[in-house]
Amino acid sequence: VFSGRHLSDDEATATLMAQVEGAPVVNPMVVPFKTGVREKVWDKNVLALGLASGFIEPLESTAIHLIYRGMDFFFRYLPQRDCDPALRDEYNRRMIADYEEIRDFIILHYCTTQRDDTAFWREVRDMEPPANLKHRIELFRVNGTLAEGLDELFRSASWQSVMEGMGIHPRGYHPLVDRIGRDDFPAQLDVARGQLRQTVEGLPTHADFIRDHCAAPTPEPVTMSA
Repeated sequence: VFSGRHLSDDEATATLMAQVEGAPVVNPMVVPFKTGVREKVWDKNVLALGLASGFIEPLESTAIHLIYRGMDFFFRYLPQRDCDPALRDEYNRRMIADYEEIRDFIILHYCTTQRDDTAFWREVRDMEPPANLKHRIELFRVNGTLAEGLDELFRSASWQSVMEGMGIHPRGYHPLVDRIGRDDFPAQLDVARGQLRQTVEGLPTHADFIRDHCAAPTPEPVTMSA
């Protein structure tokens, strides 16, 4: 994925091919995409699902989940024959909120970067984040509080992982933490570690799981004609 405003198709292709060892199996194909979401995902008797409703970018592959969300919300507000506008408007509000949340989560990866080796990274590093994302970051910086609403796609652990990984750390912590005796922490962590180890020991390895549940079929032999 590259920004067409900062890199030409030929430059992007050359950069990619420079990382390939040996001859490529196929030549790279540039697939342009436009980010955004429809102003009305549900309009009259037409419902846009999946890529028909919008697209952000491939960093977080949310297309399949958005199809599910689109159907989930639609069944919640399933109209009668009159297609009451109030149901349609609430559906559109919920779906657009999903797209905005995904947008914010992806922008979080960019606007907190420390990279400055190209014009692209300098631009995204200095960008003004959307208001909702800015609020999330400021709230987390106070004492690790994470803003989490009803039916959000990304849970607290996802936001925390990205923020901590990108160098955003709380300046303090919740005062109730002081009510927990610090001498108890090592024992509590030992218990958690033992529970995790016991759980993992009873699980199959990644290779065993694939072999037993989703192994790829053996390819048919190819016969070359003379």
